Amino acid sequence: VQFVNPNTGWSMIKESSTKFTLIRTSDGGLNWTPIFSDSTKVMRFQFIDDSIGYGMGMAYVNDLLLKTSNGGYNWTVMQSSSSYALSGFYFVNADTGYFNAFVFPGYNTYRTTNGFQSYEIVSTEVGGSPSSIFFFKEPYNGNLCGYLQGSGYLWKTTNSGYNWTQLSFSGIVYGFSFINKDTGWVNMDFENSSILKTTNAGTNWNLQFQGNRLNSIFAVNANKLWCGADHNYIQVS
Repeated sequence: VQFVNPNTGWSMIKESSTKFTLIRTSDGGLNWTPIFSDSTKVMRFQFIDDSIGYGMGMAYVNDLLLKTSNGGYNWTVMQSSSSYALSGFYFVNADTGYFNAFVFPGYNTYRTTNGFQSYEIVSTEVGGSPSSIFFFKEPYNGNLCGYLQGSGYLWKTTNSGYNWTQLSFSGIVYGFSFINKDTGWVNMDFENSSILKTTNAGTNWNLQFQGNRLNSIFAVNANKLWCGADHNYIQVS
């Protein structure tokens, strides 16, 4: 689920392994309307505003990177290839974004500065499937800082994705959320789950909460978190 303002948002319904339907609301979630359904063409999405958005999906043997300019009603394939297996993407603004993909023998991270019209490789051997990527929109010392999670691991970058440092944990990372480059949370493991917090960009972590079967996390602010918990959501304050 993603909202770009209090009224406009989108969500994806997985009806089957071969059919994904994008739905949209314009009244803050009271009513939802299906706006796009074309097999697995769009499986993951991110919107920049109420018109421009990006997507990732599949068509036959090709992985797809797509763009919409009318709020998700229509999508244009920007890149299509069978040479890589896409695992995740994130856009910093309407033009600049990153995506992670498996290209034998490992994972690579790529950057686009023109909305998927073209892209360049920025780092190798970091990532996993599926992967979650997040970059802060404000540069620090002229560089973008971000985090990438995949296959149970978490990495961070302080130089716009060119170099990544793996953060050390004694378990499997299921999700992460940061409110600035230093302060963030991870949820560890699925059975006997725990939520850890850092205030120094992952150098040290402190236990905040223990639960069971936690699988995603989102920090609203420094005092409120939402976490997915086996078909339910819990709030941690």
